[in-house]
Amino acid sequence: MLVKENGVGGLDLIHSRSGKFNAFHIACTYGQIEIVKFLLSVKDCDKVVTAINFRKQDGLSIAIEKENKKLCEILLSNGQFHIDKNPCSSSSRLFEVLSNQKKEMAHFLITHGADVTLVGHNESLGTISCVCLSALRVSSLLGEILKRGGNPNDEHEHTGKSVLQLALEAKADRNTVKAIIRAGANLNRKDKFGKLPVFGLTSLGRHLSISYISYKTEVEKIAMHDGAKYSVFEVRPDC
Repeated sequence: MLVKENGVGGLDLIHSRSGKFNAFHIACTYGQIEIVKFLLSVKDCDKVVTAINFRKQDGLSIAIEKENKKLCEILLSNGQFHIDKNPCSSSSRLFEVLSNQKKEMAHFLITHGADVTLVGHNESLGTISCVCLSALRVSSLLGEILKRGGNPNDEHEHTGKSVLQLALEAKADRNTVKAIIRAGANLNRKDKFGKLPVFGLTSLGRHLSISYISYKTEVEKIAMHDGAKYSVFEVRPDC
C-alpha cells in the first residue's frame, strides 16, 4: 500500500534518533522474507534495496550479521549484492565473518563462492589473508578453504608465520594439519624470527602421515620486542 500510494520514495531512508535506515533494512533485520522478496521485485527500487544504513550495512551485511542463511541466499540470487565486496569496508564479507569467528556463516560464504584468497585488515592482526585468518580464528574451515584455492604457503605479513605455523599455534586438529601439509605447505619455511613450524615429519612415499600431535602446555618466549609467545608442538611419524 505504501509503495502503491507514494511510490518507491516512501521506502527511502527514515531518520530516527539512532540514525538512518529504510524499510528494506527493517525487513532484513527482522527476517521478513516475503517483504524482502517483494521489495526486490519492485521496479526502480534499486537505490532502496542497496542503501547503507546508519551502521554502515547493506541488506546482505545485515543478513550475515543475523546469520540468516535463507535471506542471504535470496539476496545473493537477486544479483544486486556481491558476495565479496562490502560497500562500507575495505575487507571482504568472508574476512569479516572469519574475524568474528562466525564459523557457520563463513562456511556458507565459502561454499557459495566467496573468494578465499583475499586479504584484509584486522585491528589486532594487521594485514592478513583470509587463509591465515582462518588458521588463527576458525581453523576447522581450512580444509575447505584450501580446496577452493587458498594458498597453503600464505604468511602473516607482520610475523612471517605460515598457515601451518598459525594453525598449529591455534591448536588445529590433526585432520586440519594433514590438509595443510597435503595441500603443499612448505615445511621448511621460517618466520621472521627464524622459527620453523614443525620439528619432525616423515614422508612415506608421496604421502605425509601424522599419527601423533601433542601441544605442550608450556609456551616459549621468542625473540620479539613485544614478548609474544608461541606454542611448542611435536609431530611424530607413524611406526
